[in-house]
Amino acid sequence: MRTQTNGFLPLLLLSFTGPAIAAQPGFALDRFQPSEAGSWWLLADSLSFGNHALRAGAPARPLETLALKFGANVAGDPLVVATGSNVHATVVSLQSTATLGASLTVVDRLRVGLAVPMQLFASGAQGVDTAYVYAPPASAFALGDLRVGAHYRVLGDESLGSTRLALGGVVHAPTGDAASYAGSESWRVEPQALGAGEFGDVAWAASAGLPLSSAGRKFGSLDLGTELVTTAAIGVRLIDRRLLVGPEARVVTSLQGELFARRTSTYEPMVGAHYAVAEGWRVHLSAGTGLGEGVGSPTWRAAFAVQWAPIGAEPPPVVEVAAPPPVVAEPPPPAPVVEEPTPLPPPVVEAPPEPLDTDGDGILDNDDACPTEPGPAHADAKKNGCPVGAIVAGELVLDNVRFATDSDRILAVSDETLTKVLTTIQKLAPDQRFVIEGHTDDRGDAKHNKSLSARRAKSVVQWFAKKGVDAKRFDSAGYGEEKPIATNETVDGRQANRRVEIHLVK
Repeated sequence: MRTQTNGFLPLLLLSFTGPAIAAQPGFALDRFQPSEAGSWWLLADSLSFGNHALRAGAPARPLETLALKFGANVAGDPLVVATGSNVHATVVSLQSTATLGASLTVVDRLRVGLAVPMQLFASGAQGVDTAYVYAPPASAFALGDLRVGAHYRVLGDESLGSTRLALGGVVHAPTGDAASYAGSESWRVEPQALGAGEFGDVAWAASAGLPLSSAGRKFGSLDLGTELVTTAAIGVRLIDRRLLVGPEARVVTSLQGELFARRTSTYEPMVGAHYAVAEGWRVHLSAGTGLGEGVGSPTWRAAFAVQWAPIGAEPPPVVEVAAPPPVVAEPPPPAPVVEEPTPLPPPVVEAPPEPLDTDGDGILDNDDACPTEPGPAHADAKKNGCPVGAIVAGELVLDNVRFATDSDRILAVSDETLTKVLTTIQKLAPDQRFVIEGHTDDRGDAKHNKSLSARRAKSVVQWFAKKGVDAKRFDSAGYGEEKPIATNETVDGRQANRRVEIHLVK
């Protein structure tokens, strides 16, 4: 979705020194340029490369890092010609623009993006003063300037609480129609520096860009040369972090005169809501006002967008399979009989017994906590090689329960694992009680991790209750990162620490 802004009447102050009336060419008027697909914001960039699908040390998986976005905005009075309070004409009274965008993380930390803007509607009236003629939009519908971007994240990752910094830029191709105020008719290259991050449930983002044009342009007495473009956003996450609410703003100021002067600057603050409506889908709504008198500053703006990006569920655990036993070569055939007396046979030396794997699950009996029952590898030695649902040392063996990222929603892929545990519970005495514990790794805010682990433990209780088990037989607790069973310095160790345990109460 897109955001929108309101503001004071954007006045284009003109000089009247020229004796002849000169027809003024059009230019790319719309200052509302959306962020790359995949961002949680409309204008700012949350630098969510792959939307949490990439993990530290893992290779890029393109199909999981693709993001698609469609958005549109409409602005009122973005171009008004006036001298002081004397309005000569509203050259563009209404302008609506839509953008199709896509982004892809091609390698870890490097994202490329494409945006195709289109002017859907524009209206206005011709303006004339003693020096210039200002034509209204030549066409209501027109193609805008194609944008291609590339950004490399130099700091941070997708984990909660991480501060992310990126460098890159955008190239604007002259594909738009200048006469319709949809294109600039010149190549523009915009180097950018971007930052984003979270502090608990508070998210922020900021950027600065410097569009450099291949040709200088003027509109009336104003120089449309080099500009400084900045964005900023801050908001709070609600409803299990599925909703982001807060203000964001874009400021565009000309570098040809006084920096951030109201006459030559565009200030567009707005307030928006960004909501994850379903797995992978987000909608965005925003509105605001335009401040300043620079070209393109509207009296109001409204915007929306809808985008799809992969959720990037937590990766499955890595199961190490033991190497097959070595092949023992057969002894060579005995030497042929010669005329000499037959020598005595060499003493038979028995080879040491090979390591056993009684249940054939790929885990040797010496390391298998359940050597007669096949089961998967487990980071906890007392559960290693035990099947899901087995009772070991007063605890039900539970394979990794998969949740949506940073949520207590159990993914459907976990139903098979929980069903096996349910079968064991149904065989136990009806008065047997259990404690379900939730645990996380040490990434992110400790308070948030503890709350998340407690909610995940309760979700497992609710799952069993829906299957007919009395919820009163369960207690639940969340310990966050307090009880690791492996190191948090590796990807495998962090995966092992993100777990749910079910203990039998004596």
